[in-house]
Amino acid sequence: MNKNSSSVYILLCICLISILITGIYFGEKKEAPTLYTLKEYDGKLAVFSEGEEPLSILDSDIKHFPEKDQTALKEGIGNLTEAELFSLIEDFSG
Repeated sequence: MNKNSSSVYILLCICLISILITGIYFGEKKEAPTLYTLKEYDGKLAVFSEGEEPLSILDSDIKHFPEKDQTALKEGIGNLTEAELFSLIEDFSG
């Protein structure tokens, strides 16, 4: 490797390291996944994310559920991922 090749190689390495450091420092931050709560709302099964208003109210009347499930839903089953939410809704829907 001659002197010019070495200089180019070193310059390329410095550029690459700078790009990597900049990308790490200023890179996009990954947002935390949305978590959901499955809860009773006006006697129905409802999905909440943030706040007091439900994202969705399902046509499942919880008075037909076992008492243990009714109690859990009145308190709210929280911190559910989307997959866990869909699985629970499927379980409650029959």
